[in-house]
Amino acid sequence: MSTVVFRPTSLIEALTILNREHAQPFAGGTDLMVQRRRYGSLPPRFDRPVLFLDAVGEITTVHDGAPGAQSPGQLDGESRALWIGAACPLSEVLKHGAVSPVLKRSIELLAAPGLRNRATLGGNIANASPAADALPPLYALGARIVIDSIAGDGIKRRVVPIGEFIRGPRETTLGPEEILTFVVIPRHDYSHSYYRKVGTRAANALTKVAFAGVADRDAAGRVTRFACAFGAVAPTVVRVPEIEADVVGHAASSLDAEAIADRYSAYIRPIDDQRSTAAYRAHTAHALCADFVATLSAED
Repeated sequence: MSTVVFRPTSLIEALTILNREHAQPFAGGTDLMVQRRRYGSLPPRFDRPVLFLDAVGEITTVHDGAPGAQSPGQLDGESRALWIGAACPLSEVLKHGAVSPVLKRSIELLAAPGLRNRATLGGNIANASPAADALPPLYALGARIVIDSIAGDGIKRRVVPIGEFIRGPRETTLGPEEILTFVVIPRHDYSHSYYRKVGTRAANALTKVAFAGVADRDAAGRVTRFACAFGAVAPTVVRVPEIEADVVGHAASSLDAEAIADRYSAYIRPIDDQRSTAAYRAHTAHALCADFVATLSAED
């Protein structure tokens, strides 16, 4: 039996079809096609219509500020924000000059160039894998997720922090009549950014452990901003604001990198699986965190 497909060209059309047909949203499909694959020459199995989002212009580009009349400050509390369309290919996200270096680095290490031409940030988030490459930078950068649904003749919008959107492995707050439309990232030029992915090989490898960190120092060498996040070491990405707050205000040269990494160990709950062991993941997460903190005291 053939699959019914839709390919709308506007967000309102896409939401209307989703509401009417209860279709499966399909952005890049790099995760979805693996989940629905069948072996041999059989096509992937979809049990409902498929809603392709790659022609919805509003959500396939990167915007400096909120698209349309809405001010970005209304959503993220910042006067400057980057709105990344959830269906924008990762290769296009990489080309945008305002994308944070820590996020760019995670995308550069995600899969291979051919897949990045199809894969999307929205898909990486909605798939909600604890090992998703782009999630630790998004957590560290304070990303918010824009979710739209149909409401009468218009669009109903809600916005949630990424840590509230993802509830667990493959579990999000996205409703059956909602589409993840934008990823909103406050724009800030951090003096220090750090991303490391540990995998079996340099490319096309699933993550064993990922770590992202961003920080600022003032002229006197004190830490004025500090955030870090760990991937693939717990059911969701680990970020601990209480530890971050304790780091801020201290001279970077006085920070005890090992002690700070030790504090995070209480939140690191990795598992043994086919890619790695819990012991290796815990050790590596500790080492990456300590290395990031140590870089803050290095001279620019």
